[in-house]
Amino acid sequence: MRAWWSGTAGELAAAAQEAVIGALARRLVETHTLNHEEQIRAWRAQLPILTAALAGCPGWRVLLEYPLIRLGRRIDAVVLGERGIFVLEFKIGAARFANADRLQVEDYALDLFDFHAESRRHPIVPVLVAPDAPARAATPPLLAQPIMPVMEANEASLGGLIAATEAMLPAPAAAIDAAAWEAGAYRPVPTIVEAATMLYRRHGVEEIAAARADVSNLTRTTEAIGRAVDRALAAGERVVVFVTGIPGAGKTLEHFPIHPDRM
Repeated sequence: MRAWWSGTAGELAAAAQEAVIGALARRLVETHTLNHEEQIRAWRAQLPILTAALAGCPGWRVLLEYPLIRLGRRIDAVVLGERGIFVLEFKIGAARFANADRLQVEDYALDLFDFHAESRRHPIVPVLVAPDAPARAATPPLLAQPIMPVMEANEASLGGLIAATEAMLPAPAAAIDAAAWEAGAYRPVPTIVEAATMLYRRHGVEEIAAARADVSNLTRTTEAIGRAVDRALAAGERVVVFVTGIPGAGKTLEHFPIHPDRM
């Protein structure tokens, strides 16, 4: 899972804005059929704000339009500092901080924490940016948390907020590895082990050992499939049979010999 554009803050500042927008626009055309002009206008307003806010940290990594598959959305910008991961949502033209927008950027931060492996190693800082909103003092919480409360900034205060928050975060044993973060696994569904753990969280070991299909159960299932096929054959119809069960239930052990008359 890759951002539409990735580079350091210094590279973003040195690049021609239209070249960055062009790279983003190509991905936009490939994946979306509507709102091209509106999105490009938003980028033209957003990029100078972001570049100015990160002027003091040219080595930080910036990822623009980072996709979140589970939500079907994209994060406007993910900024990888040395201590924290900043999740930025821009509301270009907004003159206030709307609650729905706060929830949106909070969802983005939660999604990264829950499903992006590398994001669990460092604090995640969701930031709502309403460029035209009234100025607010940059007051990050005194204590770092895995997911920080949503912070709010306008165009003028964004850089100060990012700097103040980064400064109050505890120094990690190792700075965020941008390459490892970008290559980190994003798993919007649980692994087999995680799913089994959740499924049997309230059951004992004996119940887990018994949670499989025995011979009689497999036989009954096979016979039920046979009857469904025979009924469809007699009626000249087609039938779809779904065999479901928990992992380890024995679905792959099902064997149903298909007679030529049943094909």
